Amino acid sequence: MGRKFESSPTGKTPDLPSNPTLERSREHKEASFSCGTSRRPLARSKTEPVGLPSYTYEDYTPRARVVHTDDNEDVDDLVSSLADGPIGFDMEWRFSHPEREDPTGLMTNRAAVVQLADAEGLILVIQIYHMKRFPPSLQDIVESPHRAKLGVNILEDGKKLFEDYGIVAKNLVELGGVVAQADVVPTTGQNTSQQGYWASGSGRPQTNPIGGPFGRQIVSLAKLVARYCHKTLEKGDERQSNWERKPLTKEQEFYAACDVHSSVKIYQRLLELAEKNAVALLPPEYTSNVLPSDYFKTPSPPRTNRLNAEQSLPAQGPDQHIRAAYKYWHERHMSLEAMCKKLAVDEECLEPRTVISYVIKALQDDPSLPFDLDTLRQLVQMEIGSWDMHRNWIMQKWAEVGI
Repeated sequence: MGRKFESSPTGKTPDLPSNPTLERSREHKEASFSCGTSRRPLARSKTEPVGLPSYTYEDYTPRARVVHTDDNEDVDDLVSSLADGPIGFDMEWRFSHPEREDPTGLMTNRAAVVQLADAEGLILVIQIYHMKRFPPSLQDIVESPHRAKLGVNILEDGKKLFEDYGIVAKNLVELGGVVAQADVVPTTGQNTSQQGYWASGSGRPQTNPIGGPFGRQIVSLAKLVARYCHKTLEKGDERQSNWERKPLTKEQEFYAACDVHSSVKIYQRLLELAEKNAVALLPPEYTSNVLPSDYFKTPSPPRTNRLNAEQSLPAQGPDQHIRAAYKYWHERHMSLEAMCKKLAVDEECLEPRTVISYVIKALQDDPSLPFDLDTLRQLVQMEIGSWDMHRNWIMQKWAEVGI
């Protein structure tokens, strides 16, 4: 089980367990919110229900603890502190204005923030954008087939995470799909729900192929919050704000925390409905995995306008360094740090991105060189921007071996 935190009855930020990472996050990054935190209210969407109170994680028990970090070294301890069971999952990235920033329409921004929330009230807001690499422990939990991740349009988030960082997300639970099974009207005749149905005369609910009360499988988080939490999920300027800024604003942290926290509360309510309606949920019908094969035929252009032009070019180092980088990696199994030192020029270590590019260049120059694709993916993921530079070539090789 994940570590359990005791909520404070005083309304102040509760004390967390003796965990140096959590303490540093609270003291130096202003990570935890209290009920008395002062912040500007978020604006409501014009399409949201009127008259419902605003959603805030502060209204629920167990009392939520929000931890924000942009430090790679903190993430292992934070992720290990999550309680067992399904977790809320969401992402944020900087919104682009095509007419101002990208006339070509080709630009997309990397995911900048990943949020996770457990059923015991721990909410993690992890700003990955400025990290040197995607945190391995975060990758492990996202790629775990045994840990359900809950969200809305969650497969698209998973696909973006693969496109941006090479993460192959698994066990992604679409909340709208759970709605289609759990939110039924018990009756032995025809279902009184406009969209639902029962097997005639069977007296037991059937999976609704057209999305339950909403008539579709993908339902906005705001609508789910209104129906199952009886609150308004406010969507203000933060939704399209600059999620790459460092540090994030209090408003951004609050917005991100409420979104991912609400997914957990919705899921809990749907489980209650399924039990009340005697519905045996069928997870395969609302659970999906990211498939790398989806990208084989439609490669994405690298974000050369988001990278330094020199860094985005193929490696042009000395031939002996390029071949040596491959040998150090494939034959001697050296770490990336060790290779950077071994290939130092004038006693100056090479940048990790350069060494990774050398290994890729060696493989491109000599297709007969043996290598393991998954091991190569792991190498490329050790530097935050390298996946975007080399993704299409790796996908091409992946397609050739039929993965």
